[in-house]
Amino acid sequence: MCSEASKFPGANVPRKRAVVPTVAKTINPFLAVAMDAFIDWKAIAGQTLNTKNLRISEAAIVHVGTEDFGCMDVFRHHGVTQTPRHVRILKPTCTKETFANMDVVYRPTPRTLSVDKRKDLAAMLPYLPPDAQAYYASAIDGKNSLFK
Repeated sequence: MCSEASKFPGANVPRKRAVVPTVAKTINPFLAVAMDAFIDWKAIAGQTLNTKNLRISEAAIVHVGTEDFGCMDVFRHHGVTQTPRHVRILKPTCTKETFANMDVVYRPTPRTLSVDKRKDLAAMLPYLPPDAQAYYASAIDGKNSLFK
């Protein structure tokens, strides 16, 4: 993100972030696409993942390999003598075909902003550059297409 800081000083707004990938590579540049809906990862995780045995708060290293589909090796510390705990994180009914045939759920925009979030954004406005102020002011007023 060093290039972002030099190209776009000040507060970053989503429109500015969309430009960064397009200027990061001069040969075969990335393409930034403005989306009107986003993948609902929570819904997908609910259909496929079972992480209750993962105990992520105890993990120091998590290794995801291609050897055993849907499983992870979890290390509790960085020691070389430790044997990893092998944990299946996919639900028993979930296979590679599940992902191939999955109906991806998109969460449509706009998102609603709570009253408290609108107050926080309004308090932040005086500290932002003018273009960022206009963007966030439109979000507070509900005139921005991404927010209600």
